[in-house]
Amino acid sequence: NYTFTVQATNSAGISAPSAASNSTRTWSVPGAPTVGTAIATGTTTATLAFTPPAQVGGTPITSYDVVSTPAGGTGTGLTSPISVTGLTTGTSYTLKITATNAIGTSAQSAASNSITTP
Repeated sequence: NYTFTVQATNSAGISAPSAASNSTRTWSVPGAPTVGTAIATGTTTATLAFTPPAQVGGTPITSYDVVSTPAGGTGTGLTSPISVTGLTTGTSYTLKITATNAIGTSAQSAASNSITTP
């Protein structure tokens, strides 16, 4: 958090500082969302529940993005849960999620529970 004061300078010298401004905070990337439960919902699909980050960075979240390990599955949304597509039948996956705002993208969440597509 920052506050600001102003001083005037002329040939007679420097004035006393003004009263401090209101407190303001700089913007930053959001914190990582907290991963919840992953559920395989089909042969190539899943959902991932999550909790938004406590620290959003001072500007609204514009998307949450999910990726799978192994790679292939992805999903994007604004609310929990997020649908994930592009998975392969009979494969075990974990999912991670990031949050993005106007400044940038958070670190990835911890990995979800392991799921296997039927």
